[in-house]
Amino acid sequence: MAEKMIMTSGVEYNILRLSNVFGYGMGKGYDEVVSLFLKKAISGEPVLLHNSGKHNIDLISIDDTCRVLVSIIKKDFKDLILNVGSGIPISILKLAEVVNEVSKRLTGNSASISNEKTENNDILFSDRWVDISRLKKLTGFVPTPIVSSMERFSHNLLAESSIT
Repeated sequence: MAEKMIMTSGVEYNILRLSNVFGYGMGKGYDEVVSLFLKKAISGEPVLLHNSGKHNIDLISIDDTCRVLVSIIKKDFKDLILNVGSGIPISILKLAEVVNEVSKRLTGNSASISNEKTENNDILFSDRWVDISRLKKLTGFVPTPIVSSMERFSHNLLAESSIT
């Protein structure tokens, strides 16, 4: 509804639909899934997955998000709607495994992954990722591989705290 209001307002607009943004600089607490998993893996605490962690999400680093925003501003697009994400689905289970790999390499610690908890919530546990073909075509955007983004984020988390 908000998008329709903007599009019919008569003012120039660019609407960006962001997927799940993660990374250093997201604010105090870093309470999104990548941060929560990383903190647990670095501390050697268990990660509890809901519904076997089979549902997929689309992750994009804050660094990639900023690169996209700068690119759109520089190209001076008008009246545009774009999905901004990696365009690559990753299951929550695979995310937990990747986080463990990164944590093990950087700190020697990893989390045990438990996927016993089951909840019936088709909306919360539905697959969610975005098509970024238009974004790629207009800006040339290529997402940074998840492992590289996660390693950078991990280094920053480790540098700012004593969670090792």
